[in-house]
Amino acid sequence: MLFTAQSLSFLLLLGNPAMAQDEEEAPSPVLPDLTLAAPWTLPPAPLLEGEEPVVPLTEEEMYPFGRAMVNIPGLPVDIVVPQTEPGVEPRWKWTANDSTSEVRLGMRASEAYSNVRFRATNFQPDVGRLDGESLSDELGLVDQPESDLDLTLGEWALVEHPELGPMQVLNFHAWDGFLERDLYYHVFLYAVEGHAVIGSVESSESLERAHEVAGEIIAMTDIAKPAFDPAEMGLTGTITAPAGYSITLPDGMRTLSEEELNLVSGGRLGGEGPFNGKRARLSVIRTDRLYDNLAFRCRAESGSPLEVLDPEKSPKTAENFRSWAKAVFSAGQAKVTSAGEDTTFDFSDDYARSLYTDSQEDPEFLQLDDGHDAYLWKVTGDVYAEPHQGSMLYTAYADVALTCMAIAEVGESLEAFEKAAKGVTIALDENGEPYAMHLSLQARYTRWWPTGNPFLQLYWLPVPLMLIAGYLVLKD
Repeated sequence: MLFTAQSLSFLLLLGNPAMAQDEEEAPSPVLPDLTLAAPWTLPPAPLLEGEEPVVPLTEEEMYPFGRAMVNIPGLPVDIVVPQTEPGVEPRWKWTANDSTSEVRLGMRASEAYSNVRFRATNFQPDVGRLDGESLSDELGLVDQPESDLDLTLGEWALVEHPELGPMQVLNFHAWDGFLERDLYYHVFLYAVEGHAVIGSVESSESLERAHEVAGEIIAMTDIAKPAFDPAEMGLTGTITAPAGYSITLPDGMRTLSEEELNLVSGGRLGGEGPFNGKRARLSVIRTDRLYDNLAFRCRAESGSPLEVLDPEKSPKTAENFRSWAKAVFSAGQAKVTSAGEDTTFDFSDDYARSLYTDSQEDPEFLQLDDGHDAYLWKVTGDVYAEPHQGSMLYTAYADVALTCMAIAEVGESLEAFEKAAKGVTIALDENGEPYAMHLSLQARYTRWWPTGNPFLQLYWLPVPLMLIAGYLVLKD
């Protein structure tokens, strides 16, 4: 969690028995002014007439007794801690965990009775797009009845730091009902290459003290790799995937950097086609979220791609697609029967969020902007027993089957994804034409004939012609 108020409060109580309260004299929470801006977030005051500007300290003046570089595990971020004179109790103590821990680094400013904790995300957000209400939910800033903690939140504010760039900051107050005491918090969030850094300062004294310690810890921050610009890295706009297609991403979405790609499922295309060995997956994230930020993903699969035919003309083809799509949605397996042959597909290596659906609705049959036939299937189902919706686009080219899919809570719009998916374009072959979908002779015939009614199919025509011819021969 973001903080562990009971354990800290208990230690403080032991250190100062006078803080203990008679149960009959339960004090009320002392709510601070949560709109109070932290001094470190404010621009420097203008110089008074005749006042000389402050000359920055030299490194020797800043660290007369040396310094310690404390890394936040897994991040390109160090906290430069000044050392104290030998024999003097150090101001700062710290405990570093590993990059998989919820709290990666914990620090304590001893005489200030304040704690600092650092958390992180594995994907870099757009700090300016983060919504305050969503931020509070994602960081778990809610009342905790099991811990007797009542939280009162201020408002998130977007500020600009001269070295760390855009930052989101928040003040909040916690009332520990178990120990009947107040706790004060200041939270700050900023981005570095491929990550978001979330720092929280907890003070048992006052909000002003939390601000003071936050300003101190931020001044001690040294970033080795600042946040990248997704546009400059080609992670926004129109993305050309190695697997042979292009897609234009909606505003506020981007694909992943090389570092971030190491954190998601990999996979390469097999087969003997022109895209053998190319990266098979494309993950697209929302930049206005910290954690549950997967917007949609595309997966290319080589070998025996499904045919795309109008469900009214070929119910069997639509049935094959539904089996395929359910397996992709749920990271499961599917067996598809086509032309008398069974083919099994296994998607269990894809560990993204899984949607289970029993929908029997036919997919929408449509043409992409470049003329390729495709299916668009919209369903409802469950993710961990919670109702969700899904939307999937499917098309095929060369020896590749391409699915692009989005899963979201019921009520959340998937229009941006569907617009992007319908705009998918397929790469050009050596003749300068988009790679076409291979169709069997029967599929070509089904696609060409204007009706799916078997009694109106062309292959019935020779039967009456032969009967007529036989009648004429026998008559003569």
